[in-house]
Amino acid sequence: MPVRLVSRLMTVSSVLLGLAGVVLLFAPREYAQAAGLGETEGLATAMWGIGMLSFGIVNWTARASILGGIYGRAVVLGNQIYSTTGFLVLLQAMREPAVSPGWPLIAVVVVLGLHAVFFFLLLTRSPKSPEEGM
Repeated sequence: MPVRLVSRLMTVSSVLLGLAGVVLLFAPREYAQAAGLGETEGLATAMWGIGMLSFGIVNWTARASILGGIYGRAVVLGNQIYSTTGFLVLLQAMREPAVSPGWPLIAVVVVLGLHAVFFFLLLTRSPKSPEEGM
């Protein structure tokens, strides 16, 4: 992937994760209720927000770095594991009869799915300079 594209996508990733983390951290019960998770999920939702906020900050810090292949492997691998497992866990949770997924939960599932694909591509491909193109 071209370095500039990766940098822009990392910026978008950091902003999305950071904003989601702040919402989940400071309004966990409200989010859980709007997402169809029930009111009792406040603490778990706040902890989830801490993780999202942390990865948002990591991605913001790494946005100007060369990522892909062997470069920035810890950042890419951490994001890959978080995004893939988060996506799969939320998909499984949405299948539970007690959960009636609202749009906030569906939005997070979509974002995590897109992140999983993006970081998989970074993990398996070497970065390309802007001169090399796509």
